Amino acid sequence: YYLAGTNDIGIVALFNDEEILESKTEGNLVAKEYYKKVFNYDNFEDLKTYVNGGIMLFNLEAFRKDDIENKMYDIFNKIDFAYNEQDCYNYICKNKIKLLSKQDAILLVHDRIVRILPEPLKSEYLENYDENKNHLIIHFINKPWKRPEQNIPYAKLYNQIKAQTPYRFHRSRQQIIRFKWNKKTKHLILFGKSIFNYV
Repeated sequence: YYLAGTNDIGIVALFNDEEILESKTEGNLVAKEYYKKVFNYDNFEDLKTYVNGGIMLFNLEAFRKDDIENKMYDIFNKIDFAYNEQDCYNYICKNKIKLLSKQDAILLVHDRIVRILPEPLKSEYLENYDENKNHLIIHFINKPWKRPEQNIPYAKLYNQIKAQTPYRFHRSRQQIIRFKWNKKTKHLILFGKSIFNYV
């Protein structure tokens, strides 16, 4: 294997939902058409070995031996990937990717992604989405420091670990103040406390 990673269920969901992806070389295509044209994937089953760029373990010896770095440079000059280096790694390493177990690594995605996931992937993901399981790696795509008012799974664990680091007093802008005023929502949140919140 060139690399090990965890299946990017977000890409699977976008494929299933017909999201439009932008590429200067391939044009703006529905996700299904983009992955068919660039990767030759016919359905979401083909995306089962497509891995997320946030969790990757590289086999550097194999990378060097097979000159993967230069192969990536070459393909970057030919294809403008919709998901940049993540698409590139998956393109170059396509048949040499090892999937980490769902116990080892989990992606915490946005609720919208979970809603549009095809079955049985959705059930499998939700079954594994359990704070009582000891995942070795948790990748926050849905970030608790950006949405502190939401009850994001594993946020408590994240904050416990953060409290043990030199960054324990650091607060993101969203943790200090969140203000939104438009037709759909009106809210003001200071230091995680709702001052007003009308949806």
